[in-house]
Amino acid sequence: MKRKNTYYRLITILLFFTTAISFYAQTFEVVPLVENGATDKRINFIYLSEGYTAGELSQFETDAASIAEAQFGYSPYKEYQNFFNIYLIKVPSAETGTDHPQNTSDSDCTSVPVMQADTYFDSTFDSYGIHRLLTADTGKITDVMMENTPYFDEALLIVNTPYYGGSGGSYAVGSTHAESVAIMTHETGHSFGHLKDEYWVGAYYAAEAANMTQESDPELIKWKNWIGDEGIGIFPYGDNPPESEWFHPHQSCLMRTLDGVFCAVCREALIDEIYTLVSPIDSFFPEENNTIPVEGEDIDFQVNLIHPDPDTLTIQWYLDGEPVAEAQENWTYTPEPDDEENHQVAVVVQDETPLSRTYVFAGGYVFNVFWVITNNSSVEDQAVERFIYKAYPNPVRDVLHFDYTLFEATEEVQLTFYNALGQEVMHKTLVLETGQWHQEWDISSWQAGMYYLQVRKGNYTKTWAFVKI
Repeated sequence: MKRKNTYYRLITILLFFTTAISFYAQTFEVVPLVENGATDKRINFIYLSEGYTAGELSQFETDAASIAEAQFGYSPYKEYQNFFNIYLIKVPSAETGTDHPQNTSDSDCTSVPVMQADTYFDSTFDSYGIHRLLTADTGKITDVMMENTPYFDEALLIVNTPYYGGSGGSYAVGSTHAESVAIMTHETGHSFGHLKDEYWVGAYYAAEAANMTQESDPELIKWKNWIGDEGIGIFPYGDNPPESEWFHPHQSCLMRTLDGVFCAVCREALIDEIYTLVSPIDSFFPEENNTIPVEGEDIDFQVNLIHPDPDTLTIQWYLDGEPVAEAQENWTYTPEPDDEENHQVAVVVQDETPLSRTYVFAGGYVFNVFWVITNNSSVEDQAVERFIYKAYPNPVRDVLHFDYTLFEATEEVQLTFYNALGQEVMHKTLVLETGQWHQEWDISSWQAGMYYLQVRKGNYTKTWAFVKI
């Protein structure tokens, strides 16, 4: 009987929350600010209004456009802005502004008058005893996002107050003060790029990340190949443990100071995240299984790409594994007379941006599509595949690392290692699985010297040199 009562109690709770969600979730006007493509082919940033009355929502559109322009002026958003959509959700509040209870001991707290405003997301200054910490009800933000833009990748709340303030966490929050743009961009570094603060905020928040590590050896640190360029080094978080046991790459990165920009290491981590979410192959043709209407007719193949600016994409077409064309988004297959063999057409797109080299000697953003031309006059295709990989460090003493992220797994990757004489010293076959993975190999017994790693996956082949010390 107890189990039955528990069952009905759970049903009652579920019904209550379902009703509550339906009651509180509301639909609002969604305005496209920048639409570069379909929502499932782009990264979708959503800006929501807070503290704007119904009569002030046109001002919200103006403010949001200005803030978005400033945010996308930061590299690498600037170079990869074609990969993003930006939408506005016009949420009216009953009153203008936000709360400021003036209940902290911060010296700048009294510079802002005491205020109370009836706003949709219950935003307020003075959160957790910090005057500039401007927060809002994240549960309400989530409800609005899920009801109006469930395709969102990042949400940013713009609060209609001229005073400086903002916060991060699940979502970025910022005021209309000019310097609050830096706060919101910094906070998206956390929520979008998974970056850490480059100033010390406590041992609880310390963890290995793209821009935070306990490794201090310049030959082994993950951002080794940036050291000495663009101000990148190995900087302790403080003079005493535990701060002194953790290191960050830059002294004036935006993740450290709001008057900075993203350092080279953080910039690369953001590009990694962009390619984890979307592919530069926007569409392709043939896009589904197609029957050739006339035997012997030419077949046109095409990819439509999302280009960074400047354009750093390379394109290579293959027929049965042999290169046939490059630097073009289309290629035409002309069948040979009386040819009854199956053939494979493939295109490999790679971004060779100089903004990415943290793990170099070997790294790549590789995307491909391949089609099979069958002998019964049909073309069969595969989905776009994304393969993002990095091998490190270089030089290497004992352990060689290989990280990869894969979507739509279709085949193995072959890793072959050669010495300076061209002799094979190790071969690894990785049976790829979708997701993010890490491999490592002990090469401490190898003799010191120059080696080469060849990465081969389908039609894609690339070889890099590295040093064993």
